Amino acid sequence: MSPEIQARARQYRFAILFGLLFFLTMIVHEGGHFLVGHSQGCEPHLSYKNVGYSKAARPGSSDLLRLAAGPVFELILTVIGIAGLSWRRKSPLRVSGPGIWIFTTLTAAGFRWFRTFPRWSDETRMSVLLGWHHLVLPFILLPIAITALVVLVRFHRRNRSMGPLWVNWGAIALSLVIWMFVVGPEVMPER
Repeated sequence: MSPEIQARARQYRFAILFGLLFFLTMIVHEGGHFLVGHSQGCEPHLSYKNVGYSKAARPGSSDLLRLAAGPVFELILTVIGIAGLSWRRKSPLRVSGPGIWIFTTLTAAGFRWFRTFPRWSDETRMSVLLGWHHLVLPFILLPIAITALVVLVRFHRRNRSMGPLWVNWGAIALSLVIWMFVVGPEVMPER
């Protein structure tokens, strides 16, 4: 096999591998809720898709802070991904190795803000707690998702790696389906 074909195959392997690990961003998101709930004395229980609380928070604790913790953790992952891709853009080894796909997958965590419009999302509930219409905060945060999308498409188009990017997104979708319907309920069940 030619070195070019080997390099391309390697890109696809990393794109799939890190896409399949995307479910870890959900655990980080819920971990944010868990940590803040624990710091507020709520006795949180971490499950595969949410955090439950077995007792009320200490007086003076903020529901808004508990709700914001998960999205803030995901925002941090997104910023790390975008910064990593920006750094890799200036590197002579732009698309070789796993780093590019780690940063690509972290940047994709920003896609969260494309799916925040249902009434049960953290962002819609935060809007209501702030006394706003439930869609205000989701619309305010939508530019993060758009930025993540633009950064990913521009980076991968410049580096002729759009094929592996599409495969990465497919692996991310598969990762979420497997986590939400197969693995997650078994390893981190709801109470």
